[in-house]
Amino acid sequence: MDFGTYLGAGISSSLYGIWLENHTYSGMFLSWALLSSLAVLFVGIVQKKKENPNE
Repeated sequence: MDFGTYLGAGISSSLYGIWLENHTYSGMFLSWALLSSLAVLFVGIVQKKKENPNE
């Protein structure tokens, strides 16, 4: 699990570094908000399926 966390951090740092060379921080913050919202949505869907496995 630690390896996956560090690998993801390294990849995202590289991608955001490339993004920031040509763009502003607002796009980075917008992507954080979008990805966080998607994560909350997916967790909600998974939780709902665990509570009602027949639906």
